Amino acid sequence: MDDMMAAPDLPIGLNEDVALERIISFAEQFGRPHLDLAYHAAFPLVLTPDMLYQIWASFVPQAPWTAVADVLLSSLCREVAYELYEIDTTIRNFLLKQLRDDARFGQPQLDQLALFLRQYVQPLANSENLADQNLAMAQQWVALVYTQPGEAIEQMVEAFQNLDQQNAADALRLVSLVKTLAAPMAGMMEYGPLLVYATSLETLVRGNRRAAAAKLSTVVGKDGRVEVAPGLTLPTFMPQEEVAASPAAVQIRIKTTEAQIHNAYDDPQLLDSLLSGLVFDRRSELQGQPGLHALIVGVSAYPHLPGGTGTPAPDSFGMQQLSSSALTAYKMYRWLLERQRNLSVPFATCRLLLSPSPEEAPIKPELNSLADSCTLDKFLTAVMDWRSDASSHKDNVTFFYFAGHGVQRSKGDQVLLLEDFGDGIGGTFTKAVNTKNIYNGMVKSITRPNMAQTQLYFVDACTITPSRFKLYEQMETSSVWNIELSGRDDRRASIFYAAVPGSKAYALKGDQTTFSKALLACLNGAAGESEEMDGQQRWYVSIHSLARTLGDYIQESNQTTGAEQEFTLDGMGGDTIILSLDSPPLVDFILELDPPEALPFTKIEVWNDKNELIGRLPAPLNPYPYPGKFPAGIYQIRAIIDPPNPSFVGTSTLRLLTPPRAM
Repeated sequence: MDDMMAAPDLPIGLNEDVALERIISFAEQFGRPHLDLAYHAAFPLVLTPDMLYQIWASFVPQAPWTAVADVLLSSLCREVAYELYEIDTTIRNFLLKQLRDDARFGQPQLDQLALFLRQYVQPLANSENLADQNLAMAQQWVALVYTQPGEAIEQMVEAFQNLDQQNAADALRLVSLVKTLAAPMAGMMEYGPLLVYATSLETLVRGNRRAAAAKLSTVVGKDGRVEVAPGLTLPTFMPQEEVAASPAAVQIRIKTTEAQIHNAYDDPQLLDSLLSGLVFDRRSELQGQPGLHALIVGVSAYPHLPGGTGTPAPDSFGMQQLSSSALTAYKMYRWLLERQRNLSVPFATCRLLLSPSPEEAPIKPELNSLADSCTLDKFLTAVMDWRSDASSHKDNVTFFYFAGHGVQRSKGDQVLLLEDFGDGIGGTFTKAVNTKNIYNGMVKSITRPNMAQTQLYFVDACTITPSRFKLYEQMETSSVWNIELSGRDDRRASIFYAAVPGSKAYALKGDQTTFSKALLACLNGAAGESEEMDGQQRWYVSIHSLARTLGDYIQESNQTTGAEQEFTLDGMGGDTIILSLDSPPLVDFILELDPPEALPFTKIEVWNDKNELIGRLPAPLNPYPYPGKFPAGIYQIRAIIDPPNPSFVGTSTLRLLTPPRAM
């Protein structure tokens, strides 16, 4: 018979849909400042009116003082004792995720909240009242979990070591607290055995001794102790011979391979027919509905730079021809075509400007005929039409991608050089545009009240400052448009720059750019995250998940090419979904057996969360350790002893596989 390790029971909160509905209702009733206070109120495990008032005064003074009562008396909270409130577990996790992901707050704000909370509960820790001491310990653990998780684990282990296990109330209180912290600690390897230990103790206290021993046996070592981390162990709370009465279970370890996420997306077939003007246009079909409007530019051939076909530029500033930018822009366009049904709104229009190099044309012959070249005049025409479409509905989404030469005149500046740069007509940057001018002209204004409120910008260019720039005063670019005075700028508008100020962006000759390869890997699933909706797990890529993951994939490319490229992010606003994923992204993992002596006798079965057998590996695993690839999700992995061997018994364990991400 196979021994089954039960999954620990975790705290149950509201259904996610109900929790989200309450948060949205609260935000609609009271507005952004109140919601900001709710984000911060979710940090402590429990609240008092005085504590929340001090959080308001210290962190969210822009909210009215009445927001303190509005939060406590709202459907987000419930009163658990006199003047003691708690936020529902599901709601709390949602709010804390928003606090962490919001560019205005993030980890620095969590650090400050942790410091505040430790100082606030210190008098309780010094109290002679045991209940006050326990409450202080719980709040201090919360502070540590978000700032020093390793120290939090050590304190939890120490609490279990000092626990009077005959005191059922104390044991259940401690177990409940460890389980409550599951969400922020789920990614820590040390938390797994600690959680199994805690739930085993809970099972014992509730009277099921046999089940407690079975659970405990999955984490107990040969020395009779549970190793949470090297040098950090817990004693068993049952006689060792009772735990060891069952044959030793074979433990399964799965290690996710970093930055090896893919999904089922193949390179698309070439277009059968080519369009003139707009390369993609569904405006008449959508009849005014919101859509995504794209402007994609790729400039590889610069006629006036060295190696070009035109008259030489007065000063090339050391720049040469490129061989990847037009191909990169083309692949971004193809990606939008093939992914259009996954976008958050329908794909409405795409304007594509390409200036391909001689090296790129043989790779993709379409590059010479699919789109207009990117001279200043053609760029200004395309960008004006793009803005006009974008301003037709506030729920539109814009997508801007530029690949080509870029320079900066000063810190924070980004100049994009168009095909006819250096033609000798006008000033040095007459045939160039400024990213900030484009960005600032896309804000909602009196003449464009329905401007798209979700905007994505990707600038795949260098940000170097040639030394000869010092010989000139500020060199002005062509103005794309005049910037209208506007009111509140509440766009969700992020600019992803391929290179940090003063650095280069790289590409392999005749291939895509480093930045675009990393970006597409992330959009195709590597930056995937999930939520449950209508009983189904929904996978998607959002602005924030992309921002957290993109740097890792660029670094992976750096290790291969030897380059030193790093992206940076600018812009504003909250998170929003870029696209949904058809299926969970594939996650690479490595499977090992412990002890390895069980290898000749152990075959593996993998079952999904629908209790369907999806894979079987005969004994012995070959190769070993065994590399595998499964869609992200929850799996039951069974080790079966076949042929039977009296020294080993099979085991089964649940594992959650998710894409690795920068946190």
